[in-house]
Amino acid sequence: MLALVDMLAYARGGMAKNSRWFNYLAPFFYGPRIVGNIDLGIEDESLSHIQLPLGKENWRSLNPQTQNGLLNQLAVLCAQSGGLCLAVDRRFRQELQGKTEEQFVFSGDIFRLILMAVLVERSLREHEVRRLIFITEPEPELEGFLDYFNRMDTPIMLQSLHPSKLEPFCWRMLHEKGAAVSCGALHPQEWRTDDLVISFYPGVKKMLQVSPKTAHFILDDASAGLAPELEYRAACAGLDGNFAVIAPLMEYYLLKDQMQVPQKKVLTDAKEWEKLIGCGEKSGLWSTFLDKGKDGFI
Repeated sequence: MLALVDMLAYARGGMAKNSRWFNYLAPFFYGPRIVGNIDLGIEDESLSHIQLPLGKENWRSLNPQTQNGLLNQLAVLCAQSGGLCLAVDRRFRQELQGKTEEQFVFSGDIFRLILMAVLVERSLREHEVRRLIFITEPEPELEGFLDYFNRMDTPIMLQSLHPSKLEPFCWRMLHEKGAAVSCGALHPQEWRTDDLVISFYPGVKKMLQVSPKTAHFILDDASAGLAPELEYRAACAGLDGNFAVIAPLMEYYLLKDQMQVPQKKVLTDAKEWEKLIGCGEKSGLWSTFLDKGKDGFI
């Protein structure tokens, strides 16, 4: 059983502004609580919605002892509810993630990488793409992503505000993986309609205004319209239907049959990507995002 844990999108006022009283009263009045169930229409599985009724600012104003006390309450609540696995709303993961050691925490990091690969691969197979432009910085997962797409006959270019940081990486990919990957500075004015631009950075959306007809996939926490049916079901449960909520929930379904996959695992090998993509295909997970007949993404 899975539980999504989130916080309030706004900061509480009143006595919450008085840090002295707030630290004293928070364990009694603002502890975690189950506020409802989430029905995503997948495998008839029951999902719970657990909320810490505090905003980010409220949480940060609490001292570490009070924070740990509230997280202990969360652990007890999970144990009483059958040992729930935890998925964390991505907007609040810095506040919550990594502080509940007993539960397996799904942050959505792995899912967003694999979903991007699925979306890109489908696009490359069905459309003429001159080059794949990845707006990124050097990241451990980048190697696995490029290793996976190295088998496809599409030039790949990495663009960044600091292209010099990408040069050693591209050199290593060429000599160790045989992958010819170029890199350069950001030049949105040179993007063409037959390019495919991808990124996880929300700022890239503004750059696309220079080339509005350029095909793109931008998967940031605020992304919406990826899977309308899932987003609608999340909204019915009182949640935002954006990627910040959908990604950690979907990561649970992607990984739950192979819980031996560590949450902080770095996917550096193409075979690891193939395995996870295959898991999603077997469960029909990708059809929600790809099938137009099911209100999918593309």
